[in-house]
Amino acid sequence: INAEYGGFEQKEISDEPTQWRRKRLVDGALKRVPKQFYPLVWQLLGHFVGIRFSYQLLPRDPTTSEMTQFETNFALKVESALDAIPHTEFSETRHIVIELLMLLSEASLLEIPRDKELDTLAIFDSARRIHWTENSTEQYEKNITEATNRFCSLPLFTGPKPYFIKVLKDVLPGIVFPGESPVVL
Repeated sequence: INAEYGGFEQKEISDEPTQWRRKRLVDGALKRVPKQFYPLVWQLLGHFVGIRFSYQLLPRDPTTSEMTQFETNFALKVESALDAIPHTEFSETRHIVIELLMLLSEASLLEIPRDKELDTLAIFDSARRIHWTENSTEQYEKNITEATNRFCSLPLFTGPKPYFIKVLKDVLPGIVFPGESPVVL
């Protein structure tokens, strides 16, 4: 298998859950990002007041007015914001947030008001919660570690993506993903 999704290459990774979690753990720990990640984040900033990574806000202004998308200082600023994601034992959370941003970069954001802040961990938490409630009868709040492990073990193509899309459509009405038709009211 040699496919590319949102800048991520999938090379001989089976759909076995431990393989995907391990890949995300390693990529998160090594702070790997896909090609063109920083320019895509810069473009996303044009659609939001800022992108929140836990307690750290990456603001649109003055960031995009003072830096270009290809500047090393911009990449360092993004990395600094990504470092705010709690690491405990979950370096895969960092990578899942990167996957979320890559997915969002594929969407049409033309109908989204530009006065919103994008909270990546809130979207991650909502998607993880939906996945847990659809696949477990146990209480989510008492099983967050297990919920994170299961969510981060989902294969790239069939895993987090549909859950992220559900949450994004709720949080950002008007968002259109490739292959969808815009809803005209």
